[in-house]
Amino acid sequence: MIRSTQYPRLLLGLLGVITVWMGLYVPQFRLDASLDTLVDHQDFTVALSRSVNDTFGVGDLLVVAYQPKTGTVFDATHQARLESLQADLTAIQGIDRVLTIRDLPVFKTKPKSLANALSNMVFLRDIGDTISSQELKEIFDNHPVYSDFLVSRDLSSTAVLLWVSPTLANGSKNDQTQNNAALIQAIRTVLQPYQVEASLYFSGIRMIVHDALTFIRRDIVVFGGVSMAVLMGMLWLIFRQLRGVLFPMVTCLVSLVIMVGLFGFLHWDVTVISSNFISVQFILNLALCLHLMVKYRQLCDEYPNTPCAELAIQTVKIKFLPCLFASLTTIAGFGSLIISDILSVSTFGSMMIVGVLISFFVTFVMFIAWMRLLPQPKPVSFEKGLVLNKIAPFFQRFVQRRPLSILIVSLVLGGMSMIGIGKLEVENRFIDYFRSTTEINRGLSYVDRQLGGTVPLNIVITLDDVSGSHDSAVQTHASAVHEFDAFDPFGEFDAFDASDGSSSYWFTPDRVAIINAAQAYLSALPETGKVLSFGTLLQFAQTINGAPLSTFSLNIMYENIPDEWRDDLIKSFVSMERNQVLFLVRMRDTHPDLKRNTFIQALQRDLPEYLGVRPDQISYSGPLILYNNVLQRLFDSQISTLGLVILVLFGMFWWLFRSFKLAIIAIIPNFLSVISILGFMGWLGISLDLMTITLASIAMGIAVDDTIHYIYRFRLNYQESGRYSDALTSTHRTVGSVIVYTSVVIIVGFSVMVFSTFMPSVYFGLLTSLAMGMALMLTLTLLPRLLMLARPFGPER
Repeated sequence: MIRSTQYPRLLLGLLGVITVWMGLYVPQFRLDASLDTLVDHQDFTVALSRSVNDTFGVGDLLVVAYQPKTGTVFDATHQARLESLQADLTAIQGIDRVLTIRDLPVFKTKPKSLANALSNMVFLRDIGDTISSQELKEIFDNHPVYSDFLVSRDLSSTAVLLWVSPTLANGSKNDQTQNNAALIQAIRTVLQPYQVEASLYFSGIRMIVHDALTFIRRDIVVFGGVSMAVLMGMLWLIFRQLRGVLFPMVTCLVSLVIMVGLFGFLHWDVTVISSNFISVQFILNLALCLHLMVKYRQLCDEYPNTPCAELAIQTVKIKFLPCLFASLTTIAGFGSLIISDILSVSTFGSMMIVGVLISFFVTFVMFIAWMRLLPQPKPVSFEKGLVLNKIAPFFQRFVQRRPLSILIVSLVLGGMSMIGIGKLEVENRFIDYFRSTTEINRGLSYVDRQLGGTVPLNIVITLDDVSGSHDSAVQTHASAVHEFDAFDPFGEFDAFDASDGSSSYWFTPDRVAIINAAQAYLSALPETGKVLSFGTLLQFAQTINGAPLSTFSLNIMYENIPDEWRDDLIKSFVSMERNQVLFLVRMRDTHPDLKRNTFIQALQRDLPEYLGVRPDQISYSGPLILYNNVLQRLFDSQISTLGLVILVLFGMFWWLFRSFKLAIIAIIPNFLSVISILGFMGWLGISLDLMTITLASIAMGIAVDDTIHYIYRFRLNYQESGRYSDALTSTHRTVGSVIVYTSVVIIVGFSVMVFSTFMPSVYFGLLTSLAMGMALMLTLTLLPRLLMLARPFGPER
């Protein structure tokens, strides 16, 4: 590398060619927040969810809540607007079906029996003016099927349901992302003119995916630009020369272009989990640049008459090994993520390894080439007059004067952090991703509270053997059905031939009892919203009948319901071929006591016992289960990986410094830095979710860099002076200043992210700044205190 400094223009030219070449592939770089990138495809729940969708036609659903600003949803004006809205939404490419309140079957007159109800049933859109708005309110008030699902309980709003076409899942991932973006934009365009008469709230998993990607991209551009401007201002404040600003910024940008272009070339998609890799890479690269720049400026002050080329070479000779050690240790830390069986996590580890290697190569090439071509820098008061220059000497005096206080505070910090970790929760609440002022938060919150919940949970019960013993709850429902077996509310219908199909005998008392018991159990849970199943229809039918239905009545009802209603009301929830029934549960994401993993575990434990069936007769699938499984696997992976990272870093420290004692000393502040971040999250109630789960690895990567540079310089200073106190003073004056500059610059630059409307970006900016601050304080206080106490380099001379 030293020989290559003789050809700086050639070096920059080759680097420029590589940058332009990789820049051509930057447009192929893609953010992918789809569920497919997060789930573990070896998880049987993925195949189960697809099977449930194929069997019952659950489909991909979007919801639009329509709340009139004046009048009610039953007024003729709003019924006409709903008809127009339905037509406009149906015309959108990618929408298979649109269901509104107008498509619901109602009764022209109050039915006297089930037979009368079936013959008296019409669609709401067909009744015209024959039923008044007040009568419609009475029909829909506390309706077993429609209330809290297609109309709110207070009847102030109604839901418009949109089924997305499966064809949107065709093509490449890029095609799917573009199709989804076009669909969401088209829906929002259609909704806009209807906002005059009504407040519209849009919700759905597809919208969450689209808006999350939009917020991430916007934050990269907007807050990336603002952070860049702030960082440039901070660099100017420190170096007060143009080269001190341009070198680190241009170097970081060149590294990012090469890295992003390479990922586009390799088709490495960035997911929600790895979406912060650009910021993390920028932090590590900027720290590397500042270590070189500060050392170069220090040499310029010490040897003002030495040519720039010679100063650059001396800087590289001094900083190459510690920078190499820091990069290798960082690579080892992120490399441990590769063993994760979750693709997004292992890909994140691979990206960071490649990124660190690119940054190391680009930074040293740019440095030796630039500094050879540039003229001698003008002398500036680099060490004086700047508040930042007082921080490292302050910590130096604190270490020398308050040695016991540092150890006590560190122990207290560790203890408080462990308590905070005990409070840490693993949750993934989509609504919390967005500030309350955003459209998506308002839409999700409104639908969640007023229209039965947002996150779907599919529960399928296989009724292959239900004639055995049941508990009292199911026995109660079964007894009620048996009691009314002799009663025939369908006397007006002719009897049908019972031998014409298995459906005639499918609705047995035992099966109906389990359906009713499960419906009652799931509906009573405080965390659940609307529960739709065949049991919902049974509740409605029993309300009309005034008593539980007999087996004969149920089978007659099934045979006489018109085909177009049978698909929605029965076949969407009952598979007679498989002897299965579906319970479509919508969870209330805004419920303050919803703990997903705890809820799922309790449900899997208690529901089979309550129904008196085997646990293997009940399956659980859908987005709630899939995301929870991903999050739990991520958490388990991070915990196991964190332990591996500690061991790997300890081994790296031992190998680099050839000292077991020094490896122990080096690992302590790094470990404390990581647990302090997790503890801080626990104390503030910030949950570990899909966006914050990798912060421990990021904090470790930041802390390791400071530790390596400090110990390496401390050892050299001790070898020169033979005294630990002198080594402490010299190290704080040199490397300590660089750590201060790097930490403060990044803290100030990333603090602007707290103004984002995307809460994961806010947490990332806040927690990254905290990680930098903790690494700064622990490296300049606890680490030197441990070095002074343990004396790993031998006795003083």
